[in-house]
Amino acid sequence: MRRLALILGVVLALCNAATLAATDVNRSCDAAPDCRVIVKNTAGRVQVQSWDQNRVELKGTLGEDVTGLEFTGGDKTVTMEVVVPHRHGRRIASTLTVSVPAGASVEVEAVSADVKVTGVSGEVSAASVSGDVVVEKAANAVRASSVSGDVEVSATGPSVTAKTTSGNVNVSGEIGAVQADSVSGSVDISGTAQNVSSETISGDVTVTGTVAEFKTKTVSGDVSADRTTEKAEASSVSGNIEVKAGPLAAGAFSTESGDVEYSGDLAESGKLRASARSGSIFVRIPENPAAAFEASTLSGRIQNAFGPAPEKPVGAGSRLRFGPTGATAQVSLETMSGDIVLERK
Repeated sequence: MRRLALILGVVLALCNAATLAATDVNRSCDAAPDCRVIVKNTAGRVQVQSWDQNRVELKGTLGEDVTGLEFTGGDKTVTMEVVVPHRHGRRIASTLTVSVPAGASVEVEAVSADVKVTGVSGEVSAASVSGDVVVEKAANAVRASSVSGDVEVSATGPSVTAKTTSGNVNVSGEIGAVQADSVSGSVDISGTAQNVSSETISGDVTVTGTVAEFKTKTVSGDVSADRTTEKAEASSVSGNIEVKAGPLAAGAFSTESGDVEYSGDLAESGKLRASARSGSIFVRIPENPAAAFEASTLSGRIQNAFGPAPEKPVGAGSRLRFGPTGATAQVSLETMSGDIVLERK
């Protein structure tokens, strides 16, 4: 009898544990094709995907210590939030999969959860405190952020703002304006964009693709851009700068400790400025440029593939000035400790 009671007790305990460990949820409601969907989850995972129905559907599993799920359906706005007690344990991780109309706009707020939004043509706002954020195949404005996690966005739309404090940022697609920042991590931007702005404290910035205007700043990291067509501005305290562009209307590149490399064309009235405190400057432009050149180095040499030899002032440095009368384009190069090299492209 005791043995039977023990067995029954173990079975009952296992059943209770299974019940507590996983609570399945399944909610849905009709919604407008352009509805607004708001999802909040403290821990776990949130995945939002589009489908061809005018309905919002939620399927998922709630964590053991979760109080419940608030689901409010409406034609224009649908909200869902995982509710956890003020003092909760560690067992609050909840997994939510949400299907929304393709034209819906989506807002996701998470604390310790990964977020993924796919195929939504409305505006997307996705944020997590401690988790990765991924937005795929977006067709409108996107705002994606994380405090401690990577941020990845692929989009075809007017704008993308992607930011993280501790993590990497990756943005790709055909986008009007891109703002991509990381405090401690790299930033990679690919595709096409009208305007790109990026800042990092400790990380490289790499732009691969065609960008009309480009502006970036990093404290400790390299900067690389391979097809800037109009304007480019880049600065680094400790890092190299490499830019390929043209025809460039305005370029300004500076680094305290690192080299600057520019390769490309200049617009008819283009202006190029490059400076390095401790590093060399390399400029590769087409032969016989119609530009006025001014170059100086305090401790280094100047090599000029376009003819005129540099002057040798008193000391170890060099200085160079040349260009046709009435030149509208200007090139100004200066380094404290390093060489300056002018080459034919």
